[in-house]
Amino acid sequence: MPTSDQPFSFSRVHIALLGDSILDNAPYVEDGQEVSSHLRRELQRQFPDIPTKVTLLARDGATLSGIPHQVDKLAKLDDVTHVFMSAGGNDALGEMSRLQKRVSNVGEALLDLYELRESLRDDYEQVFQNVMAHTPDGRLGLLNIYNPNSKATGVPEQHPDITSGTIDPREKSLIAGLSLFNDVIQAVATKYHRPLIDVRGLFSDAGDYATPIEPSSQGGMKIVRNIVAIVQQDRWECRVWRETVK
Repeated sequence: MPTSDQPFSFSRVHIALLGDSILDNAPYVEDGQEVSSHLRRELQRQFPDIPTKVTLLARDGATLSGIPHQVDKLAKLDDVTHVFMSAGGNDALGEMSRLQKRVSNVGEALLDLYELRESLRDDYEQVFQNVMAHTPDGRLGLLNIYNPNSKATGVPEQHPDITSGTIDPREKSLIAGLSLFNDVIQAVATKYHRPLIDVRGLFSDAGDYATPIEPSSQGGMKIVRNIVAIVQQDRWECRVWRETVK
């Protein structure tokens, strides 16, 4: 495994992005400010002496059931060197109605949440294995799901603390539900020794959001810096990444 003082050894870098609007945020930002454009520019800046390329396969609104279609397209690319996947957020949103279900006691609620988590884990792990089977040399990085921010205005501002009482109760329920899915993603990253970009930790102010649930140009750039850092260090191990490098 390369160490920090070893030279970068790739003759090219071609990154494929799979998943949902965390990586396909073009509908929510100005032209040229989406994640894929940021990544193309950053790769050219960091690796000026080799060919670099970004293929956006992720689609806004995609659920886990849509990832196999993206994998079919990935399989047709013969020069991809790295893959990054952000998936599950829309599936989690689709399950939020279960949080409104009436139960007779706390134990029943916990059992329902456990069953939801296990179902999500099975679906996510199956998708992960499919993507991994089409990833060169196992260079697959994962992204978790950020919390929503109802205060998002597109300008930098400290993210409201969930304990401060400034978050809508429905948003609190959503954050609690998303934690189940992030636990699933963390478990899969640990089991298969994959790097995990902690988008939830990176998105620390309202300026990271274009809408309450979509990443802005600023938020997208935070994601890009971590993708590039992983590629540069070439460390494909279980590690949580939340670098705030400039």
